Amino acid sequence: MERFLPARLGAFTAQLRAGRSTAGSEPTVLSFEGGAARPVRRHAPRLTPVDAALRAVRDYLLSRQAADGHWCAELEGDTILESEYVLVMHALGRADAPRVRKACEHLRRTQLATGDGPTTTAARSR
Repeated sequence: MERFLPARLGAFTAQLRAGRSTAGSEPTVLSFEGGAARPVRRHAPRLTPVDAALRAVRDYLLSRQAADGHWCAELEGDTILESEYVLVMHALGRADAPRVRKACEHLRRTQLATGDGPTTTAARSR
């Protein structure tokens, strides 16, 4: 299990939570006529299928989020770490290191006949 919480995610999460707390109510707009702010209710626009899907995804992600803001899930990706390691080592001029050769051998062994990596749909069905 991995924990993931970038520092700037806090503000984004607060915005999502604010949107969720008003999801079932009509949107409120502030009017400043007469010098004082007062709420003005407007009719909610009809949701498009895309808006409804986005709202459902947002609500699901927020329901899975821990109180301190992180999400916990199984780390998926069969060869991503190895391939990124090889790429970084190549960029650093250390592509001849024994570990890089081992990582490359692993990538070749797990590569599908189509050339895809094992995290594709084809790999899941084999």
